[in-house]
Amino acid sequence: MQNIKRKNAVATSASVIRIRRGVCGHRYSACDDSGRFLGNFDKLSEARQHWRWEIQHGFVQLVRELDKEPDISALDAAQKAVQAVLRLY
Repeated sequence: MQNIKRKNAVATSASVIRIRRGVCGHRYSACDDSGRFLGNFDKLSEARQHWRWEIQHGFVQLVRELDKEPDISALDAAQKAVQAVLRLY
């Protein structure tokens, strides 16, 4: 049922995925429109493959910003919270 809805869906406005300089030894990082980190990729084609269906149907637009780095402050805060919880046990 979900596949039928997805095939018949109409794009109203595309989300922007920004491809920036990679972190942790990867060449590229994907970020949302506000710059928050989504994931790492070694090739641009891997990022295009990951969002292939959404790109084809107009739900996602990839924008290259290779001169900027992702905002990983949210990830750092999450890591600190997880480490604090783990220390309690």
